[in-house]
Amino acid sequence: MLCAGGLCRRATTLRKPARDGLADDFAEFQNCVDNQMSLGRVLRDLNLASANNISGTPTLFINGQRKQGIKDAAELRGLIAEAKKAAIA
Repeated sequence: MLCAGGLCRRATTLRKPARDGLADDFAEFQNCVDNQMSLGRVLRDLNLASANNISGTPTLFINGQRKQGIKDAAELRGLIAEAKKAAIA
């Protein structure tokens, strides 16, 4: 079980999406999960998310402003353009 910041996931819940095509090499993914090869990185990321009150993706910070739920590249480009204008003003 992977746990950090009150969030726990069983390794078995990670395997089905990987097997269904989200991982290019399921055997490599399985080995990583079984040996907890990325556990340190996962815990670091979960702790960072928890410390910044991030509960979902995508969550971006543009000039220190939290931007959640960006739907597409056009919306992201618009937010960046707004931030650039504000930085110049």
